[in-house]
Amino acid sequence: MQTVEVNYDKENDVLYISIKSGIPSYVEEDVPGILIRKSLDSNILTGITILDFRKRLYDSSIFSINLPVDIDFKSINDSLIH
Repeated sequence: MQTVEVNYDKENDVLYISIKSGIPSYVEEDVPGILIRKSLDSNILTGITILDFRKRLYDSSIFSINLPVDIDFKSINDSLIH
């Protein structure tokens, strides 16, 4: 089972989702401000970085972004509040 680590930088409104940390990765940015990290060796998903996370959540634009995995952004947001 893989461990998913979620970190939020409140000052800069950046959400970091690490799926496989410590693996050398490259970044794809098909959608401005949505950084998809993939392994250099196998192209598997290693993480996602979302700039302007709360802004995207509040205007619902986050829900129209096609990501390579399903993410429950509402639950993540709720956990950040507490």
